[in-house]
Amino acid sequence: MKLVALAVIVILVVAAWVSIARQKGPRSDAATSDPEALDPLIEAAQRKFALIVLRRAPAQLQPDAMEATAQSAWSERFGANEDGKSYVERCVPGFMCVLQARGNAFTVICTKKGGRTLERPMVFRPESAVGLWSDYTHDISVGVAYNYDTDPARLAAFVSTLTAALCDDQSIAIYHPASHRLWKLDESVRTMLADGSLAFFDATVGEAP
Repeated sequence: MKLVALAVIVILVVAAWVSIARQKGPRSDAATSDPEALDPLIEAAQRKFALIVLRRAPAQLQPDAMEATAQSAWSERFGANEDGKSYVERCVPGFMCVLQARGNAFTVICTKKGGRTLERPMVFRPESAVGLWSDYTHDISVGVAYNYDTDPARLAAFVSTLTAALCDDQSIAIYHPASHRLWKLDESVRTMLADGSLAFFDATVGEAP
């Protein structure tokens, strides 16, 4: 089952990547003039700009609802896509969606606990949030699949604002896998997410923002 799910993710992301690359053309940064330099740059963005919402219930991931969520997170801050297309590029209801925004591609993936390999957090904010790691039953990941933008603050804002919009009363914590940090989801964390804060992404492993 996991291999099938992985295959679906790869197919959808590659299809979105090709579609967006055709629309936007090559990125403007000098490093991407060498095709072999493109993958490491994107892989670095994928590792850094990813957040996971820990939940106590499954999320209802549907194309129309995902489009409305993306519009609430992005339309005012970033504007509509230049080609007039929806943010949702492709979607497998209940499992994952690939979104495009201003030449970038993002994935939103829902799984049950244990459906993906997550390393235990090293830092809990506050320390009493340690119990949330045992309490969650489902999660939603939000991350970069392809980045045309190279501005870290802009990529952080795309991911964090969409994460904020996906949080509801069943969401209990936010986890940043690259730095092994977990935050209890409260109003202050939700506000930081909605503001597009870079603080969730700019620490090394184990550091607090």
